Amino acid sequence: MIALTGTPGTGKTTVAKIVAKRTGWTHLDLNKEIVRRKLYSGYDHKRKSYIADMKKVTAFVKEFVAKENGVIVDGHLSHNLPANVVDEVIILRCSPAVLKKRLEGKKWPKEKVAENVEAERIGIVAWEARKNHRNITEIDTTRAGQEAVATKVEKALKGRPPKGKDIEWLK
Repeated sequence: MIALTGTPGTGKTTVAKIVAKRTGWTHLDLNKEIVRRKLYSGYDHKRKSYIADMKKVTAFVKEFVAKENGVIVDGHLSHNLPANVVDEVIILRCSPAVLKKRLEGKKWPKEKVAENVEAERIGIVAWEARKNHRNITEIDTTRAGQEAVATKVEKALKGRPPKGKDIEWLK
């Protein structure tokens, strides 16, 4: 099971669909399933989003993965799944300036855009992923097309991750 994670707007869902189609793996859109299966504990009206119940989410993913032969789970919370469920974590990153434009293009509220841009700037998803997982690859989606990013994900899954250091926007 591969967790494809990153700040909202980095390209997770599109890339996950491409990789799943190319590999024959099953794509699991975690955010959609959290809402569809009511795997949440409440709703945050300020952020206009559901509050995932990670115990429920983990139980669902464990059951789902057990029935499949290769799953790519995409969602900005997928890195929070336990290490005994996840084989590898791929983190999609995007420069904060470009991410801001992407999120504004989705007509998100300014406060939500600012919060997510700041989360990307300081690398919160990467930091959280490293707390729980060892097999992690970061891929910069800033200037790469979705097909190219999908190819990088596939290479990482074959043990050939992109060369370079961890992505750091604060320099």
